[in-house]
Amino acid sequence: MANHHFGEIGDVWKHLPLLAIAGIENPSAYWESHAGSAAYAWDDSEARRFGAGRFLELHEKDPKLAGARYTEALARSFDQASPVYPGSPRLMLDALSDKGAGFLFCDIDGSSVSSIEFEAERVGVASEALACVIGDGNRVVIDRARTLGARGTPGVLAMLDPFSLEAVGEGGVSSLDALHELSRAGVQVMLWWCAITPAERGSRRMLIERAIEGPGVGVAVTDTIVIGGDDDPGLTAERFGVWSCAVTLVNLSERSISACAQLGRALARVYSSGDDGLPGLRFETQTHASRGVAR
Repeated sequence: MANHHFGEIGDVWKHLPLLAIAGIENPSAYWESHAGSAAYAWDDSEARRFGAGRFLELHEKDPKLAGARYTEALARSFDQASPVYPGSPRLMLDALSDKGAGFLFCDIDGSSVSSIEFEAERVGVASEALACVIGDGNRVVIDRARTLGARGTPGVLAMLDPFSLEAVGEGGVSSLDALHELSRAGVQVMLWWCAITPAERGSRRMLIERAIEGPGVGVAVTDTIVIGGDDDPGLTAERFGVWSCAVTLVNLSERSISACAQLGRALARVYSSGDDGLPGLRFETQTHASRGVAR
């Protein structure tokens, strides 16, 4: 299993905005660098109860969350004899397969890739519309963008979901390199990343700023969820999988950017409204230096 943190708050603040973006942008192609498995058999833990479990308990407190596409997909996956947490491949195949989209999924774990191929067959994705690659996803998506060349990349939505933002894989590139190349090529990008301390969060924001520098890059925004306060982020991460997690959105429309911010604020509101003794969430948004006009 490639993703041992499935169903935790980090996944909630990945899949909630991702499905909202897919519904707004209606991409003709979807690429994913670190896909993981199509779905995960639910394995109860404190971190998962705080993540997907608590989300299902609280979502009705806010109409934005109650009506979200992620909420519907999650409830459907839990409403069966053997509950599963839907990974991003299942969520996006379900969301886009009936719209004729093409898919590129990458992972270094062969069993995860096999589960995606099985899922694609289940929902009826044509073989020519699906590419599943066992390998360094950062290198694969960079090469795919370069291959398109003069044809451009309009209509492509890419999700970069690294285990480490700075780590260089077998392909000789990092997720920061992929962010740089794809954003300059006009690809609509959602980069998910996390941090365990305030200092790490600050340094990673600086690295992201550098990666999206240069011509041809549109509006870039980072929306961050922080669990509790800043007093003991290490303990928070040990309990709940992360201390803070963020999505950096590049080249997306103003409508998508606004929708993600609304969902982030709603998520923080409902998680901070209870009296169950669990920490609340804090939502922060940062617009990076102006790089163009959002489409």
